[in-house]
Amino acid sequence: MQTQLIGPTGHPMIAFGGEHSYKQFVKGDVVCSLQWINDDPSMCLWKLSESMLHRGAYVIGLSALHKYVESNGFPTRYMLAKLPEIAQQIGFEVSKDSCMRIADVIADAAEDLCRMPPTPGDVHEANRPESVGEMQIKLGGKIIHEAEV
Repeated sequence: MQTQLIGPTGHPMIAFGGEHSYKQFVKGDVVCSLQWINDDPSMCLWKLSESMLHRGAYVIGLSALHKYVESNGFPTRYMLAKLPEIAQQIGFEVSKDSCMRIADVIADAAEDLCRMPPTPGDVHEANRPESVGEMQIKLGGKIIHEAEV
């Protein structure tokens, strides 16, 4: 049984990164965790040096990624307009430099976000290598185990 923690605003609290992520990386001072939020593959961003107790994270769901990144990998006008808000929300001073660092992380993670399995249960299947043959284990002429390898 899972217990859902409620934050100070009355909304459910979400754990970011670590064991909750499908993939995680750090670029400069921006952390990006790819994980499922409300069953939507999502990109979660936060500042490396800040405790999220005092700052926030910014989440971009796969269903909204088209608002942030063009199919050619370039940022959309929408993302360029949102960057100051994103920077402030995750704990950066709003500057051209901080906004461009965040834009780089979003662009870098967009392809991996698109390749995420649709649900956490599909991770095992997505990471399973393709089988190249079959194996049988016999004991006294009787097959006791068969598997693809």
